[in-house]
Amino acid sequence: MNRFHSIPTARLLALACALLLAMAGTGCGDPTPEEQLADATKELASASQAKTAAQTTLDQLERRLEDAQAARDKAAAAFEEVRERWASAKNAVGEFATDEVLHRQVNRALLEEPELEGATITAGVQDRVVTLIGGAPNAEVIALATELASAVPGVAAVKSDVIVESNEAGGTEPDDAEPVDAEPADAEPDDAEPDDSGATAPEISGNVIPELPGLDDEEAAAETHL
Repeated sequence: MNRFHSIPTARLLALACALLLAMAGTGCGDPTPEEQLADATKELASASQAKTAAQTTLDQLERRLEDAQAARDKAAAAFEEVRERWASAKNAVGEFATDEVLHRQVNRALLEEPELEGATITAGVQDRVVTLIGGAPNAEVIALATELASAVPGVAAVKSDVIVESNEAGGTEPDDAEPVDAEPADAEPDDAEPDDSGATAPEISGNVIPELPGLDDEEAAAETHL
């Protein structure tokens, strides 16, 4: 009876020894193969989810890229159409914007600008290049005139030879100054009675003052006249 029960005990001891040997082979504290399999299974599930999300993002970006490429092609075609239109309009401007036409348009623009009222700026045109000449009260007015000339369609370039005029002493008179008619200091008034004596006034030349006749000569001349 004791022998019958001793057999399972021996088997249990053998299994225990095998487990001890297995644990000794893996080292103390290392995960078992079962634990390693469980960890790998979890990592595979997480990586699968990340792969699916990345694939979804990639598909969305590829669709956006296709849409962007189509929009780019459409914009490029529209740009080419507008560029051809611009080139045609530029050629037309160059054909009709002769020096004579530009001369009239630039000078009209200068004359119609209220802020240039006090300036004497005119424009000359040669080979579609505008040259501004004249005078202006300050540099700001010159800059405005240059800007107006540049804005005229067909103008290739603008050069300014305008000078800044000074309003100090010796300069131009104010606009509201009334003209004064200069008269000689010894001019006779219009209502002065003519001299019936018949005597002529002596002429004065240079700095020589002729001698005036005496009182007796004047009386004798008067008696002769009578």
